[in-house]
Amino acid sequence: MKKILFFATVAALLVSCGAATTSKTPDYYFDEEVSRLYNDPNAEMDTLSYATGMNMGLVISLQNADFGVDTESVIALVDDELKSVVTDKEKFDEINEYMTKYSTELVRPYMMAKRINERVETDRPDTLSLPELYNETYTREGFTEALVVVFADNIRKQRLNVNLHWVYQAMRDAIAVKDKSEIDSLMAIPERRFMTVLADYMHQELPAYNLELSEKWFANIATKSNVEALNNAKGEATGAYYRINRAGGETKPTTDNDTIAIKYAVYSRTGTLLESNEMFVQQLTKQREALVENQMIGETMRQTYLDQIDAELANSDVRRMTLKTFMQKDVQEALKLIGNGGSITIWMDAQKALGFRARQLLPVNEAVVVDVELIEVKNMPIVPLPTSNVVRLPAKDAIKEGAAPAAGKVAPQTAKKISKPTIIPVEKQ
Repeated sequence: MKKILFFATVAALLVSCGAATTSKTPDYYFDEEVSRLYNDPNAEMDTLSYATGMNMGLVISLQNADFGVDTESVIALVDDELKSVVTDKEKFDEINEYMTKYSTELVRPYMMAKRINERVETDRPDTLSLPELYNETYTREGFTEALVVVFADNIRKQRLNVNLHWVYQAMRDAIAVKDKSEIDSLMAIPERRFMTVLADYMHQELPAYNLELSEKWFANIATKSNVEALNNAKGEATGAYYRINRAGGETKPTTDNDTIAIKYAVYSRTGTLLESNEMFVQQLTKQREALVENQMIGETMRQTYLDQIDAELANSDVRRMTLKTFMQKDVQEALKLIGNGGSITIWMDAQKALGFRARQLLPVNEAVVVDVELIEVKNMPIVPLPTSNVVRLPAKDAIKEGAAPAAGKVAPQTAKKISKPTIIPVEKQ
């Protein structure tokens, strides 16, 4: 299960793929992606470069030892792949699909059989056989290419400032590691240092670098003549910017409970498509196909999941929701500026986009662009505040708790005890 970035809803998604929501792409003023990689064989070893190579090398020698991947082939292919500054999205989507099917059809049965064999006590281990990891469809070469694409994509996403010479050297050193206990003796830096270096980069250097780039880009957005600062209901600047591409009709969202139908696209600062209606449909469709082909799941559970997906697909031409479903308040406020049939683009800085919460979907501290077409608006009726049947509190000095009747007088029997007032909940508008 995976949370959709800009909506407070949950959907089961397998892979990310798709295209923009409109055939004519407006100007979003995307920033150019710049590579920080270099290759200097004469430079001294730096721990980040070596740790990056260790990570990749140990994946081959330990995590994927059964696959028999040749490290030198991986190095050559990674070096060629990284000549492109950005990932080929179509190619990456094909790799995702390939790996999903490969895992289902061959890898899982192999791993299950391996675990069973490890528990079997026999004096003839040579008689225990395992399913094949490769066949005519899923070859060693195909798996190697998939691994390379994933490695290169991770390097790009992490915007690593590393010397590829030492990355590749660490990968070569890792060939000799056949057991985790050998890491410290065979690698140039110990395992603990390797983990610390990568963690420090991901949690300190990368967020700071991305924030610097995002702030510079965002400041440039403010200078565009057709972009305006977004204000909230109180007239206060929110820190976001917007452009009305099409004003739309008279019916506009006015409250957070209004129902809207939209088509949308969410992009990173550098133009990577993160979410859209088309992506949502494609993801659900691919997940449905995978479920139909998956023989490892029971029929009842399979049908339950298929019914859920079919229900989502039946309402997937546009996204229908209440305005408050948007996680970002700025998007809610921006949509109140256009009517049904209107279109608006919103630029949000790194902190508003998600900041450190970004995780896997986009780099930490990455600014974003949100493009929304408002297909339909249904205003919810405003419920007036209750004006009658409200029990009001008596004045303070009207209640004298524990007061005894005056001397010689008897308290009237008809006197009523003051009860606690009834609290009538009022729904916030």
